[in-house]
Parts: sequence; C-alpha cells; structure tokens
Amino acid sequence: MTVISKIQKLRAENRREQKRKWKQKSKNDQTKALSKSSSAIRKRRQREKDRNSKIEDIEKRAATTKRKHKSRTKKKDQISAKEIIEQTLRDRKTNRQRIWREKQKQKQPQSPVQLNLTTAEDKNDPFKNKMSRCRAVRKLKRALPVTPSKRVATVKAYLSTNKSPTAITLQRIGLVPSPEEIKESKLNASVVEDIKTFLSNEKLKRNDQSRASVEVLAASVSGPAVGNCRAKVDLAKKLGVPVRRITRGFRVRSRVLTSDKSSYEYVKRKTRSDKLSEEVRKMIYDFWCSPENSRQTGNKIDVKRVRIGIKTYCSHAVQILEKTQSEVFLSFQQTRPEIKISQRTFEKCKPYFIRAARPKDRTTCCCRYHLENKYLFQSFSSHRKQLIKDSRY
Repeated sequence: MTVISKIQKLRAENRREQKRKWKQKSKNDQTKALSKSSSAIRKRRQREKDRNSKIEDIEKRAATTKRKHKSRTKKKDQISAKEIIEQTLRDRKTNRQRIWREKQKQKQPQSPVQLNLTTAEDKNDPFKNKMSRCRAVRKLKRALPVTPSKRVATVKAYLSTNKSPTAITLQRIGLVPSPEEIKESKLNASVVEDIKTFLSNEKLKRNDQSRASVEVLAASVSGPAVGNCRAKVDLAKKLGVPVRRITRGFRVRSRVLTSDKSSYEYVKRKTRSDKLSEEVRKMIYDFWCSPENSRQTGNKIDVKRVRIGIKTYCSHAVQILEKTQSEVFLSFQQTRPEIKISQRTFEKCKPYFIRAARPKDRTTCCCRYHLENKYLFQSFSSHRKQLIKDSRY
C-alpha cells in the first residue's frame, strides 16, 4: 500500500465521522424544539391562522371588485341606441329651458348684484358647496387650450361678444368692464393727464398768477369724494405733486365755504337783483351782523350750514339776536332814513346764520369772565406792589 492510498483512506474516514456528528447534532436540535413550552406553540399556530384569514379576506375583496366591474361593463354594453337618443333629447330640452329662463331674467329690471365669490352660502351662488365650484372650474380649465396665449385669446373672444348672456351678466356685476365703462375710464385718464401736464408747467413759475391757478386747480380736484375714499396720496402720485398741496386744497375749499364773503354771496342771490342795489344789500347785511343787534354764541359747535350746490355746503357760526326783528328794522330806519325799504324785504336780507334767542341761549356761564377778571386784578396788584417798591427807593 502506497502513501497516497493511505491518505485517501484517512480523508474518507474523516468525512464519515463528520457526517455522523452532523446527524447527531440535528437529532439533538429536534428534541430541543419538541421540548418547547405549549404556550409558544399555541401563539405560533394563532399567528399562522391570522395570516391565513387575512389572505382569504384580501382574495374575497378582490373577487367582489372584479364582479362589480364586470356587472358595470355589462350594463354599459346593454344600453341600447334608443335609450341614448332619449337621453340626448332630454338634455336638449333642459338646455332650451335654461336659456329661456336666462332671457326672462335679463328682461326684468334687476338691482345691482354684489359679487361675492368667497362664500358658498350666498343665495345667488348656484353651487351648493366649494367642492362643486372647484369641479366646475377644473372642468373649464381642462376644456381651454393648453398654451397661455390661446387661453387668453379664447376667453377674450368669448367675453367680447355682445350677445353672450355670460358676458352681459359679468358686465352687470362689474367683473368685466362694459364699453361705456371703458370709454369713461379713458376719459378720466386723459383728464388726469391734462391736469398733471398743467400743474407740472405752472408749479415751476414764480409769480402770483401761477400760484393762484395751481391753488385753484388743486382745490377743485381735492373734494369730499377724494377724502371719503382716502385717496389723497394716490391722487398726489397721479398728479405728480406732493401730498401737502392736495391737503392745502382741502383747506382752501373749507376756508372759502366758511368765509363771510361766501355767506354774503348766498344771502345776496336770494333777493331780486332789480329790487335793491348791491350796496344797499351789503349795508343791510352788515347792520344785521353788527354787535348791537346780534352776537355769537359761546358754543363752538353752533354752526349753521346751507346747501349751495350738489354735495357743496356753506357754513358760518350761529349768531343770536339781541332784539326782535321789528326793533332791528326800526333802528335801521332811524340810522338810515334815506333808504326806503319795507320790513318784509329787510327781513329777506337777513343772513341765514342769525336767529332769535332761545331760553337756553340766555343762560350763560360766567366762569370764563370770573377767571379773566381774577387774572386782571392779580396783574394790577402785582404792578401796584412793584410801583410802591420803586417809589421807596
């Protein structure tokens, strides 16, 4: 026996010994597994049962969905051509009825509708909720062309037609401008541009005439409508002038309408021009306002206001008569005997802010007079003491 054969025999014996050890080890592992507790076995069986039940539920759900899908496809396939025609006729009828109702609404006089797209609870909103409105908007977007330029051209062509009920409704609620509104906006823009050009040319000149014209123009464009809209800053930006000039225009308007001249102009135009001359009317106006005949009230809020135009008022502080109107007329006749005038005409020339005294006008608080006299006597006494000191030295 050679050396090679001995080596091969040893290797074979080693392999057999290794296989025997592996078999013995596997038998020992199985016995250990069998010796596990019964609770672990029950848990493992329960897990397997749950897994199997889930698999069965998933398979049942998939089978039912397949069955429903097949039944729907069968119903769609079973619809006949007659039913399709009937459905088309019903749709056409409802469409005609809807168009007729829209025309009837347009014929009736309607009040201006307030647009409110944020709330779904609006009575004029045809959508029940936000989701239905969202679906309609999504459907409209999908129906429009893909490119932005074509979308704009399509919507513009649709809204520019005068026969479209949708375009007419949008113009009525103010969402889309009507041709008259477009013309008016162009006119407003051109007027503002002309005023801006005039102001830019005149405000650089340093003479009294240019300053007066700029003040008059600023006072004419800055009225109560601009103040109510709180648009003084926007107006100043449009005209290219500082906000101070617009504010000064407000002050000029108030100063003109509250001056004595404007009050006299209102009184003068109430009488006939051929009855009395302007000098006589001015003389009678001054006589009514003289201190011996009337006085102002001590209350600052006593202001009389008269309407001289559309949303234009003239105001003046209220004055109280110290006499009766007959006594004022008699005193005027004694003062100016050369003027021949009746009492009725004399009373017509009375300013609008002069009225007879009431009982509450006769009760006057003397606190102010008391304090003024007190300060006056204190100043007299201090001056007297100073004179006495100076005379001693």
